[in-house]
Amino acid sequence: MKMIVFDFETQVKCLYYSNREVLFFKRHMQPRWLGHILFYIFIPYFLIKWMIITLYENLYTKNKLAKIIEEDKQKSFEHELAIVSISKNEAIYLKEWIEYHLMLGVTKFYFYDNESTDNTYEILQPYIENDIIEYTFIKGIGKQLCAYNDAIERHKNEVRYMAFIDMDEYLFPMQNGISLPECITKILNIAPFNTVGIGINWCMFGSNGLIKRPKDGLLTQNFVRRANNNFWANYHIKCICNPRFITNYISPHYPICKVGTIVVSESNGERLYGWFCHNVEYKYLRLNHYYCKSHEDYIIKVSRGLGDRAGEYDNTKFEQYDRNEIFDNAASRYSDVLKQRLAENFSKHQ
Repeated sequence: MKMIVFDFETQVKCLYYSNREVLFFKRHMQPRWLGHILFYIFIPYFLIKWMIITLYENLYTKNKLAKIIEEDKQKSFEHELAIVSISKNEAIYLKEWIEYHLMLGVTKFYFYDNESTDNTYEILQPYIENDIIEYTFIKGIGKQLCAYNDAIERHKNEVRYMAFIDMDEYLFPMQNGISLPECITKILNIAPFNTVGIGINWCMFGSNGLIKRPKDGLLTQNFVRRANNNFWANYHIKCICNPRFITNYISPHYPICKVGTIVVSESNGERLYGWFCHNVEYKYLRLNHYYCKSHEDYIIKVSRGLGDRAGEYDNTKFEQYDRNEIFDNAASRYSDVLKQRLAENFSKHQ
């Protein structure tokens, strides 16, 4: 009985989190307990909405969608996979992040610069000139979701898939020698026909006990200790999506899809209903999340503020997320090639 209650409450919270209007009131309402009251008041609304959408999907959209999705699969695109990201004053790790993903098959970046005052643009300029990065300067606080939705609106017909990730997140194929587009194909081969998004679990890496930021070496080499798979923060997902079937991004973790389409887990192709997946298997893909880095890095991170809304990071999260139980240097398989790419890139622009 306890498990049934937990599942019900979890699914209702997913619906709550995925409703733009209600989420706005919950996040901005003070005191916080009013948001909790609102949550319970809206439960009947969520359930009625869920029943109507389910009925609509089963009676109308599936047959129609099958044809539309199949036609979309037959289209050719300038890019198979692009990354959409927003950044503020993260120049120090920027080049490694770009070259890493280029190495694994990403061919386009839609990069939103949220008022950086470091040398972000200087680092990006060669990539902009070579049409690898589409650069947009965006002003204001909490502009992450604005950036995501702008990228979908402006660029959805240029690329087959878009990944929506941050600068401290690295898409990591579990199988050596396979590209990211190949991973996506493998996952979609086991997923239902109406899949338009893939949820990829976090894999939280800790500080390695480092107080100061390392002066040398790759990020992926300096931080090689992570949490156990079942660490609660690893339940969070980020998504790779077909942007033509996304109506809105209202959370950095999860999009609202067109009715009848779904987001699935990378590991087994099962439908996801929100911003998390408890079945953390890392079968095809995982998202290496270097949330903490060194303690010095984390202090700098906190100073930038939240990406998707006004507010500050909770300082206690360093202690919560700084998990180092497992030694994991799997990303070192790419180190030699990545170092070479970075050296060539450096020489080219001297």
